[in-house]
Amino acid sequence: MFQLIYLIGEALLLYLLTGWVVWMSGRRGDDYLLLATGAAYLFLLTMSQVAAVRLLNISPFMVPGGVISYSASVAMLDIASVKFGARVGRWLVLTAAAMQVAYFVLLNLIAITPGTGGNEFLTSSGRIAAASVIAFLVSENVDVFLVTRLKLGVVRRVGVSDPIAMTIDSLVFIPAAFLGVLPTPVLLGLIVGQLIVKFTFVPLTMLTVWMNRTILKYGPKTQAIS
Repeated sequence: MFQLIYLIGEALLLYLLTGWVVWMSGRRGDDYLLLATGAAYLFLLTMSQVAAVRLLNISPFMVPGGVISYSASVAMLDIASVKFGARVGRWLVLTAAAMQVAYFVLLNLIAITPGTGGNEFLTSSGRIAAASVIAFLVSENVDVFLVTRLKLGVVRRVGVSDPIAMTIDSLVFIPAAFLGVLPTPVLLGLIVGQLIVKFTFVPLTMLTVWMNRTILKYGPKTQAIS
């Protein structure tokens, strides 16, 4: 229980920081807001792929270390999609996918370049990176579709779309990343544990959206903030 509380504390800090960055950027104008949400989304996604190589012990479950930053990245995508529309949201997802592929290709090219030391850190997360890219391409496009189409207040839209997208992500990511490496009971435990932790973070995503409710009020086809 202590581990989960500790993890929630870490997540709260990350969500508040990213939410504050978005809020400050939004006050300066839409161009700044788009730049901030896009940059934060790419950073958090990269961070989740790197951190996923470490499994965290959230008794009685194990969860990939990238679960916090991944969940926060969904908040950034929600804000960008609601504010600028589904087309921008989908393009952000595609851009992020391309950048992540380029990132790990470059890491592997660096690893085979003559040099000394560090190769294990450059190549160990390649499968996890590929699994993450596939999972988020599917789940994030579902999230963009739902968060821009549901006839609900923006905060409630996030409360519906995020659990669905997160469930899809876990069902795709964990088998793709760890099947054949970990026993089946451990894989199932990872899926259950990750979903529990992700669902725990949904209120934080809703809080981040609520923090930026004034900015999102003027997004395309945005319903009342509630």
